[in-house]
Formats: sequence, structure tokens, C-alpha cells
Amino acid sequence: MSRRESSTLDPCPCRLNDPVDTARLERRLPTLLSIIAGMVDVIGFLSLGLFTAHVTGNLVVIAALLVRGGPPNMAQILAVPVFIVAVAAVWLIAKASERRGPALVRPLLLVQFLLLACVLIFGVINDPSPPTHAVSWPASPP
Repeated sequence: MSRRESSTLDPCPCRLNDPVDTARLERRLPTLLSIIAGMVDVIGFLSLGLFTAHVTGNLVVIAALLVRGGPPNMAQILAVPVFIVAVAAVWLIAKASERRGPALVRPLLLVQFLLLACVLIFGVINDPSPPTHAVSWPASPP
């Protein structure tokens, strides 16, 4: 059966049964995840003052603050144990799914997407400050 025939019979042709698709995903995934982590880190640092994707950045900032004699921010301190809990949670999800290799990628990426979407929704709903480029209109015409 050709690839074209198998994709017409399969209701979900996006499955990773084809070794070519799996190899392509394995080549592109590190770059994609690095881009996502970089974007999350920039947004987190600019809005929260801490590195949300890389715990090493928080450790460097905490060490720099301690060397200068200032107290570290509580969010920066909590980022380290939260990172450890997140790694443990991902490990538990991986063990519970009983999958390995490329078959494990899809559920973990889905969890990452859902968490990022929740943070986006929470941030949009709870940000009380207007954008700096917003135009303020008078309440009533003069």
C-alpha cells in the first residue's frame, strides 16, 4: 500500500508511524522547543522579572543579588522549587503514559501547550494595566 493510499484510509494521517516523519520531527523538535523556551523566557523576564523557562537564569540573578547585598525576590526563590516540581510532574506523566521516544512527544507537547495557553489567558484576564501605546479618549466630547 502506498503512502497516499494509507493516508486516505487513516482518519488521522498525522500519526508518527512513518519513520521519515519521525526522523523529521526528531530533527526539528529541539529547535522548536528552544524557540518556545526563549520566547517564554523573554516574556517572563520582561513582565515578571524572572526567567520562567530556564532555572539557571534565576540562579544567576539570585547569586548576583546576594553578592551585591540585596535580598532576592520571592518569585525568583520560588522558581527553583517550582522547576523541580515541574520536572517531577513531567516525569510522572511520562511514566504514567507508558510511552517512550516519539510516542511520548505528543502528550508532553499537549501538556506544554495547555499550560502556556492557561498562562496566556490568565495574563490577559488579570493584567490591569493598559498598554502603553493605547490612545486615551476623553469621557465626553468638549
